[in-house]
Amino acid sequence: AAGEIKIGTYSTGGHSGAVMFQTSRNATIGSAATIVTDDQYLGYVDALGANGSAFTNSSRITFEVDGTPVSGHGVPGRIGFYTSGSAGFTEKMRIEASGNVGIGTTAPQALLQVQGVISGSSTATFGGHLTLGNTSHANHIYTYYKNTNTPSDGWSVGAQNAGRFQITEQGVADQMWIDEGGVTTFNGNVLPSANNTKDLGSPSYRWANIYTSDLHLKNEVGD
Repeated sequence: AAGEIKIGTYSTGGHSGAVMFQTSRNATIGSAATIVTDDQYLGYVDALGANGSAFTNSSRITFEVDGTPVSGHGVPGRIGFYTSGSAGFTEKMRIEASGNVGIGTTAPQALLQVQGVISGSSTATFGGHLTLGNTSHANHIYTYYKNTNTPSDGWSVGAQNAGRFQITEQGVADQMWIDEGGVTTFNGNVLPSANNTKDLGSPSYRWANIYTSDLHLKNEVGD
């Protein structure tokens, strides 16, 4: 069909067609004597579209050097994915030589790092640890459960830089928190889920002391 490029291989070996980009910093064609440098483009594929006056970039896949090559060894590489949008023609995702994948970031520090909001319509399952926010604990690490599309309207759960875990009602107050020593504080009433069916403590695990300004007991006080 018009506008198509087809690459076909017919061989008993079963290998498919290939497109190869071969880059050197040596001016002699075919010479690999001069090593490529970090961040150098090895090749890219562009898709352009007409905007009424010119053909402009719509999307791009780049192949770049990702590190300092060593003579006689493989060249570390990364793949970048670019698209054009309201922010211009910018990189949206990359796969680095380390295997780290970054979406919305050019410096992923994990196998997958996303800079921005992630939305899902199904269940996410993790076989290991799940860390939310800044792993240095310099800021709050929150997960928002929003009642609306406004982050200030809902609940957040996470750690705080003073070393406590807390549950916060956004725009209202911290409603519960656990300090590093295990002391738990509630910013409101603590009620059982059903009347006269729940216990506070047990015969084997009793509270040592109870401090209260007023105490109301319905049944007899045990030993």
